Amino acid sequence: MNVESRCAACLRFVKTALLIELVLFIIVGLVYWLSGWQTAYQYGQGLVWGGIVALGIGTLDLTYYWFRHLGDYAGAGYLADLVLDRYRLKLKEKAIEEHIKDPGRSETFFLLMAVVGALAIAVGILIQKIA
Repeated sequence: MNVESRCAACLRFVKTALLIELVLFIIVGLVYWLSGWQTAYQYGQGLVWGGIVALGIGTLDLTYYWFRHLGDYAGAGYLADLVLDRYRLKLKEKAIEEHIKDPGRSETFFLLMAVVGALAIAVGILIQKIA
């Protein structure tokens, strides 16, 4: 991967993060307006909760990816292991093919949501401190 494509990928990541952040701020603002919140402190608190939700979505997506494609399905029992061995092999082969086609998709989404969530939490705390 050359320098230009890395810069383009980073720029695309930043644009996507800012767009999601803007949508998050608008959603919190709409909830703020419709709920009749009265203070900027409450809006800041809404941003903190929105950031926590964004972090949760990223974490759940990554966890789902790990369990779906890379997990060991522990605790299924010996008989279930015997029955599911063939299915697991197909799943792992499919996971390897998908990972080769699109490496780091879930990891990138988690990183994106972590950036969005952290920024929303930071702005929410800043608004609460100022208000």
